[in-house]
Amino acid sequence: MSARFDLERAIAAWRRTFAHHRAFLKEDVDELEWHLRDHVAHLVAAGAKPADAFEEAVRILGDFPGAEEEYRKVYWGKIKRRGRLLREVSWSLVMLHNYLKVALRNLRRQPVYTVINIAGLAIGLACFVLLVLFVEDERSYDRFHANADRIYRIVVDVEARQGVQHTAKSPPIWANALRTDFPEVASVVRFQTTRQGWMVRYKDRRFSEKTWTFADSTVFEVFDVPLVRGDPATALVAPYTVVLSQTMAAKYFPGEDPLGKTLTLDNQYHFEVTGVMQNMPPNAHFHFDFLASYTSTKDPPYIYTLDLSRATFPVTYTYVLLHDRQAAAAFEAKLPALVATLTPPQPGRAMHAALQPLTDIHLHSRLQDEIEVNGDPATVYIFLAVALFVLLIACINFMNLATARSARRAREVGMRKVVGAQRRQLMFQFLGEAVLMAVLALVMALALLWGTLPYFSVLMGKTITMADVLAGPFGLGLLAVAVAAGLLAGSYPALYLSAFQPMMVLKGYARPGRTGQPLLRKGLIVFQFGISLILLSCTGIVYHQMQYVRAKKLGFDKEHVVVVQMTDPSPARRYRAYREAIRQHPHVRQVSASTGLPSGFIGKARINPVAAPPDDNWQFQTFFSEFDFVETMGMELVAGRALSRDFPSDTLEAFILNETAARTLGWHDPREALGQALRFTGTTTPTYRVVGVVRDFHTQSVHEAIAPVVIAYSPMLLRQWFFVYVRIRPDDIPGTIAALQRHWERIIPDYMFDYSFLDQDFDRQYKSEDLLGRLLGYFTVLTIFIACL
Repeated sequence: MSARFDLERAIAAWRRTFAHHRAFLKEDVDELEWHLRDHVAHLVAAGAKPADAFEEAVRILGDFPGAEEEYRKVYWGKIKRRGRLLREVSWSLVMLHNYLKVALRNLRRQPVYTVINIAGLAIGLACFVLLVLFVEDERSYDRFHANADRIYRIVVDVEARQGVQHTAKSPPIWANALRTDFPEVASVVRFQTTRQGWMVRYKDRRFSEKTWTFADSTVFEVFDVPLVRGDPATALVAPYTVVLSQTMAAKYFPGEDPLGKTLTLDNQYHFEVTGVMQNMPPNAHFHFDFLASYTSTKDPPYIYTLDLSRATFPVTYTYVLLHDRQAAAAFEAKLPALVATLTPPQPGRAMHAALQPLTDIHLHSRLQDEIEVNGDPATVYIFLAVALFVLLIACINFMNLATARSARRAREVGMRKVVGAQRRQLMFQFLGEAVLMAVLALVMALALLWGTLPYFSVLMGKTITMADVLAGPFGLGLLAVAVAAGLLAGSYPALYLSAFQPMMVLKGYARPGRTGQPLLRKGLIVFQFGISLILLSCTGIVYHQMQYVRAKKLGFDKEHVVVVQMTDPSPARRYRAYREAIRQHPHVRQVSASTGLPSGFIGKARINPVAAPPDDNWQFQTFFSEFDFVETMGMELVAGRALSRDFPSDTLEAFILNETAARTLGWHDPREALGQALRFTGTTTPTYRVVGVVRDFHTQSVHEAIAPVVIAYSPMLLRQWFFVYVRIRPDDIPGTIAALQRHWERIIPDYMFDYSFLDQDFDRQYKSEDLLGRLLGYFTVLTIFIACL
């Protein structure tokens, strides 16, 4: 019989004896069943048969008749406790309703206090959100790529006599070896950009474009650059193909299908449109509107003056996608062998390669030749600190206003305690009021954000919308910050007011002056204004720094200099005719040209004295210029003379150095440099002699050390793109610009007149400092305003 015993059926039958009687609650029957099963399992494990084990367990636990009497002893206690709990919940809801009604009544009775307190907290919250949005945007750069954690940029250190050049570029020749010889590498892509603009034409529409870039066809494998039209596998494989952004497609082909159309680059290179890509997100460290096939650069002479597939010096940006992020260290350890194989060492020059994570580029890269201007982590930390300070000051302001009203709430506290209110209930009431005001402040802050976000986005050069504020985690985080701010701001008033003794309050003895409250309030006010003064001091420092930067003498005169780009040999050959035409204008003072542009593109070359050993060479910044360059730029000669038409040899063998270059070469007195013989390292060019030394001048931001510079006349100037410098009088600038354009359209009608002002070009380098100063100023004013409330 025991073999046919069904334990589950027996347990179900046992349970049914309880189910028919409502004296037992279901959860109690469940608990009894689990106890029964435990007893059975224990007895079976001890060797008993299942039937015997079940009977013994039932005997111990009892069935319904045996368990009912004992169960009734605890049943009514449970029911009573449940009723008490329900009554407590009901009373809590009633009290919550009362607290809410009292809070709203107090807010209505004191509108000035309500507006001041809520407005102060709302302004603090709005400022906090704006600054945190900026910080989050800065930290989000390049993280939208699916493989962001496996993408690295190859960066290079070039050692020369005067130090190490840290550059974001690398030799293009490395790309093929990276693809084939390193199993860690899944894909490689190169970008080739230029500082000068390109003239791009479609039919009768032509524009000057700054973002034309050459890229390998693997760009769509490495980066998330989705194509809305075209095939990413073939779009950039063939020479003279180009992919446009959606913005450029609409600009050049409004209402047309761009695929198959032809864009003309500088009136001589024809590129077929093979794809349209989505506009690159604002939080990317590069933004290209045109991606042309990298294979097009193998066609000299004028797209580039060299075959980039063979270049052995850093001229291009190289990115690798690794199969596994963990392989980065092993892959980086192999780079020295790559450098030794493909870039043999040269006398006085060594090269080292390293990996730079993609997500580190925007905030943590301080290399030369960056694709775009990167962010500054110091700015991020400053804004984050300011955000916390503003929010803290708003909370302190709330706390001060609440405690200042304590005398008015004292009788309320006393009466509530007389009728039985406990301190924790009073604390809950005051904290609830604070949270309610914080939520109302959040609503007002969202209204402020809705009105100010468009202006803030324009000021910051970013695209931030209310959708970003309310989106998922950020919106929940914002609500949490508001509640936390309410709890923080209401914590001291809750502790202070709930501590009043009812007898002392009702007799009129509990006055604020009898406590330590005023001392704390004064301390908090001092703290508020202390932070405000710190922010004000920082703003003043940044302001004076910017004034210093703008007023600092750069070593040349950047004012009233018009820069015109010659981007192609065709207009370059007509440069002299254009120069002679504009020189006749009464408001044109000087005209010259150079391949270098201060604050923009600056060439580099290695130079050494003729008598020095081959490895004794230095890297100089170079300006290959025409005559009158020193005079047009307003540079000051400290020794010798400028390049002159009166000396025919100046076209072939004359150098001008700056003071730093002369000192670098060992001539501390500029006059010692005159007549010295120099040459370009590793070339067959003739010997150059120093004919002049100019006072040091800045070619980059004043934050950067002045580099050694050489200026030389170049017979090659009219065979490549360069910059024309026109110094004009300040009398009639619009009229002078119009005259320059008229002469251009008459002499070079097939190219655009593309110009800028040198001072504006130079000042763009300080955009981040200027922005920091303006924002600090705005938020400092708001902080002082909140503190004054």
